Amino acid sequence: MEILINNKVPSAINQAIDDITKGMAFGLGPQLAFDGTAGTYMLRDHERGTRAIFKPIDEEAYAPNNPRGYVGEFGQTTFRSGVLSGEGVIREVASFLMDHKHFSCVPPTIFAEMMHPSFNLSSQEMDSTGFENTSSQYTSVISSLVEPNLSGKSSEGTAASSEIKDCSNAKRGMKYGSLQYFVKADDMASNY
Repeated sequence: MEILINNKVPSAINQAIDDITKGMAFGLGPQLAFDGTAGTYMLRDHERGTRAIFKPIDEEAYAPNNPRGYVGEFGQTTFRSGVLSGEGVIREVASFLMDHKHFSCVPPTIFAEMMHPSFNLSSQEMDSTGFENTSSQYTSVISSLVEPNLSGKSSEGTAASSEIKDCSNAKRGMKYGSLQYFVKADDMASNY
């Protein structure tokens, strides 16, 4: 697991990452949540306790690799008015960063990358990044998040876009998404 933001990582997330790493060493990979419309994975410690939640950006509702059958393209309308596919992860991280003095009690959330065979990849033909050849939008979305200085100044065929593509090729099957500290709840938010 690699952290992709330069800001200070909250201590709760650092501890959760240590615990999850131990859990994975015991063979406890990411576990897809039972409910929801997107790929939401529970990450567990060595005692099987959920420590964090990982939500890949390409597995959101109506994103290219959604594991629940709600497959589409980035920027497509989703179940929630005003939220497009590919924006959920960004909104979650932004919500935590904007939660001034933890007033709204948003759990610590960061933008991270992970790789594990438990994550959903499309059964269609994949390119070397592990994503559909038809999903050039994925490369564009992720490039703007991971290397904003390069993606903003590049166009197809330039040295900067080649650099982004080379970076993606080195990380076959890598997933980018929100990593959020797990907080036990009595019910799902959609029931309120």
